[in-house]
Amino acid sequence: MPHRALISALPPHEASELFRLMVEGIRECAVFLMDTHGIITVWNKAAEEMKGYPAAEVIGNHFAMLYTQEDRERERPQHNLREAAEHDFYTEETWRQRKDGSLFWAHIAITALRDGKGALLGFSKTTLDLTTHKLLEDCKREKAEINVILEAAESGTWKWNVSTDQVQVSHHFLRLLGYDDGDMVLRFEDWLHFIRPGCREEFLSKLRASREHAPDSALETELRMIRNDGGEAWFFIRATWHSDPLAGALELMGVCVGIDSLKQSQQEKERLYAQLQTERTRFAHILDELPSGVMLAEAPSGKLTYQNRAAEQMLGRSLQALDSYREYAAHYNFFNLRGERVPSEDLPLARTVRTSELAVAEELVYVRKDGKQCHFAVTTGSVLDSDG
Repeated sequence: MPHRALISALPPHEASELFRLMVEGIRECAVFLMDTHGIITVWNKAAEEMKGYPAAEVIGNHFAMLYTQEDRERERPQHNLREAAEHDFYTEETWRQRKDGSLFWAHIAITALRDGKGALLGFSKTTLDLTTHKLLEDCKREKAEINVILEAAESGTWKWNVSTDQVQVSHHFLRLLGYDDGDMVLRFEDWLHFIRPGCREEFLSKLRASREHAPDSALETELRMIRNDGGEAWFFIRATWHSDPLAGALELMGVCVGIDSLKQSQQEKERLYAQLQTERTRFAHILDELPSGVMLAEAPSGKLTYQNRAAEQMLGRSLQALDSYREYAAHYNFFNLRGERVPSEDLPLARTVRTSELAVAEELVYVRKDGKQCHFAVTTGSVLDSDG
């Protein structure tokens, strides 16, 4: 057990009285004493001010009353006393609860008090209110996290103070445009020069419409902005109106998200889609010029999706988009050479839809609605994509 002693040039009774007065006079550090069971026996003025309890309400009670309900359920008071008794000292930083239920971030230290022979006499406990420091640390950590998020999302922020007509631009936003400078403050008119000339009027029109309904409206738009190297980049902008709680000035706070790669992908998709549509149109024109009748069906349903001009003339009817191959025989009258009506599932197209098997030319007799009989040589096959 480490030896402790209070060294003083004063007589013991004077040193004891001065020490008592010092403890009573400390205003920023709550100090109180407990017996060996954690019952509070001494309570200084700073403890009363910090925790909200006058001495009469705490002396004689267990110090667990100063902990949150959650900590009491976890038996943290008992744990802390055991640690102090075993190691002579215990310290931690955590949330503590005042009389009115409010919380404060506390640095606490519990010291075991022993006599000259090492016997435990009780405990002293000191508490510092570090709420301001805690909030400052949290703000710094949150700011660092926000910086990481903004960089990962290729985003930057800006804020326009309507009263001063100044726009504060974050360094994240400037870096997205190729500038190396830190945060920048400039006039709103100068900030508009970041926006491509052809996009400014539309942006201002949306801004005016949003301002008419401020602060209950938001500004959302996509526009092209000018980079430091003279190139352009697409951004998505979303901004909301706020009133400065200190100055009362109206502010528009916004974020710019770089979407240049998304825009390029979208434009490439549109180009490929247009090319596909062109190819489909060309393919349809080719099919329409064929003398043979052509019909297309989806797999595995057998839903009819296309027939060319020749097929319409041969069958004597326009395309009816049947949802299943099981409906074929109800709408198309096919017979084999023996004069027997062919069921839906036995028709060549239905067999290919079901099995993906290629069919050789098969002769069938078709009876049109006008009673005319036609002999067809029917051939079916599967159309496979790149994945088979």
